[in-house]
Amino acid sequence: MLPAAPLSKAAALALAHAHVAHLNAQAPPPGTQRWVVSKPVEYTPYWYFNYQTDLPATRVPNLADCFGYAPGYLLWKQTHIRTTVSWGDYATLPQREQVYQQASRLASQLVAAPLTLARLRAQLRLPLPELVSLAHAVRALADAAAQSACLFSYLHAQALADARLDPL
Repeated sequence: MLPAAPLSKAAALALAHAHVAHLNAQAPPPGTQRWVVSKPVEYTPYWYFNYQTDLPATRVPNLADCFGYAPGYLLWKQTHIRTTVSWGDYATLPQREQVYQQASRLASQLVAAPLTLARLRAQLRLPLPELVSLAHAVRALADAAAQSACLFSYLHAQALADARLDPL
C-alpha cells in the first residue's frame, strides 16, 4: 500500500535524519566523524541526498570504504522508499529529470485532446493489439489525471529505454 501523501521536503528531511542516525549507530564513518544530513536536491519523483560527514570528504580517511563509496541516496516521493545511488546513476540524475518531464508533458498532451489510436501509435512503439488494449484501458479511466498517469508509465519506460537509461 502506498503512503497517503507524496513526500514533502520536511518529511524527506525527517526520513534523512532517521537514516543518518541509523548509519551513525550501525555503520559510522572512519575515525571520529559522524554522518550528517546533506542539503536535499529535489527532482520530480524523488529527493536526492549526498552521503556526507561532518568534515569534508578530503579530510575523512578511507571514506571510499563506506557504502562502496556510493555518492548518495534517493527518497522516493510516492513510496517513501530509500535507495542508494551509484556513481553511474548519480551522473544521470539531471538527464532522468528531463526524461521524466518530457514523458509527463506528452502524457498530459495526449489526454488533453481526444485519445485516438493514431495519436497513441505516433507516440508509443507497441504492437497494435497492446496499443488497442491500452487505448481502451485509458478511456475507461474516470479522470484526466488517472489517464495521464497510465500513459505516463508507458511513455516514461519508452523514453528511458530510448535514452539508454535503466530504471532506478
